Amino acid sequence: MKIVNLTPHPLVIQRQRPVHNGAPADLEIYAETIPSSGLARCATVETVVGSVDGIPIVITTFGAVEGLPPFRAVCTACLNCEDAGEQEWGYCRVCGGNIEPNEASCDSGSDFLGFCDFARAVEGVPQERDDAPRPVRVETIYVVSSITAQAVRNRPDVFVPARPVRDEQGRIVACTALGRIHAMELDRAAGLWPLRPSPTGWL
Repeated sequence: MKIVNLTPHPLVIQRQRPVHNGAPADLEIYAETIPSSGLARCATVETVVGSVDGIPIVITTFGAVEGLPPFRAVCTACLNCEDAGEQEWGYCRVCGGNIEPNEASCDSGSDFLGFCDFARAVEGVPQERDDAPRPVRVETIYVVSSITAQAVRNRPDVFVPARPVRDEQGRIVACTALGRIHAMELDRAAGLWPLRPSPTGWL
């Protein structure tokens, strides 16, 4: 998995790995620094919709996002599709199926078997397009600011730094996770909202 940092600062991720020549349960913490590869930004517009006790209430509308590459993924409908490599959001050039961000998985593995019915045509012959979503796999993810991530909440390849690590002065010096910002209406449709309690926290 390739991680591209599109924030203005180096991205420091604290990770764990087994200790060399140590017991299987022994882990050491190390820092991985990913330099900035550019800046993805989003224009915002604030509209005053009312006030509370003289304090303005505003709604923020997101504009165009700049500096973020288009969504790309590997269609995993079958071996032929897999061999085609990463493709942009649209239709698979092998099977003609719809490549949608909402159908993507960031799993580095692949669970396809054999060759699908959609990819039996002779190589090089244009395939008839259809809107049936195909299973796809994301191989490159982008880390952006929270504002930019909110503007592209339907993209499974966009993440934000999560679980910050602070120094003695309270300054953020690293993170220990990457986070997703979900659209609540999409989560409701998927049965992920409202949150529900679990023994280990909130789901």
